[in-house]
Amino acid sequence: MNRLHPSDAWRWLGSTTELAGLTRRFAGRRDFVLLFHSIGGIRGANYKPNVTVEQFDEIVGTLSERYQAVDLPELLVPSQDTRFAVTFDDGFRSVYTSAFRILRAYEVPATVYICPEFIGDQNCELLRSRHGLRESATDVMMTEEQVQQTVESELFTVGNHTATHADLADVDAERLIQEIVGGKQQLESDFDTEIERFSYPYGSMTEEVVDIVSQHHSIAVCSRRGLLTASPNRFRIPRLDGNRQASSLYLETTDYGEIVRSIGRRLLNRL
Repeated sequence: MNRLHPSDAWRWLGSTTELAGLTRRFAGRRDFVLLFHSIGGIRGANYKPNVTVEQFDEIVGTLSERYQAVDLPELLVPSQDTRFAVTFDDGFRSVYTSAFRILRAYEVPATVYICPEFIGDQNCELLRSRHGLRESATDVMMTEEQVQQTVESELFTVGNHTATHADLADVDAERLIQEIVGGKQQLESDFDTEIERFSYPYGSMTEEVVDIVSQHHSIAVCSRRGLLTASPNRFRIPRLDGNRQASSLYLETTDYGEIVRSIGRRLLNRL
């Protein structure tokens, strides 16, 4: 008998609980951050961490109707409301061409984490290697002009994603400085802006990495899945993967979803 994949299980649970009205009954009370990569795909590549434009519109519309959308640092300040923030890793061009217009329509702010060495598809061989893209992939990353317009936007903010999307748990101390501090300084110099936000490539981090990041940034997000606690660690902010249907993603934001997750972990521990 085929085993049910976790993502399929969440999709089924999300659809079922939405129909039964359970997600509204158990509406979430904990803040959360959404993680997206590509919106609408990459030309010439079958890129997996991708959400269709229609999916993204439904996700943003559903969540902004039920929760308060805020800029990322606002989640560090206690509130009686349940809030969420939107983030994009890598700076794919589709974020600028497809996601921004939807976010503007719902007046939802977002943070875009960018690797300065890949802007405008520079260093394309390394770029493709870092993201597992085939040679036919084109128009992958935001252009310099698009990044500049993002910097100048009141709704969107640019963050540091290292200089070349390196695995920070697998490089020496000198390279860490080049990737983390160098990436920040390059963005600041090229776009005449202050960069305070960081995202760990591949979600990879060590105590040394976090220490360097904390010395040069004011907030950092990782790829660990979860909702925010009452007093979140500002340099280890967890996120929920947005690459799924709106109903299953919404389930993950609720107390009901937290109960399901807890039961699932207990069952897995017994296997």
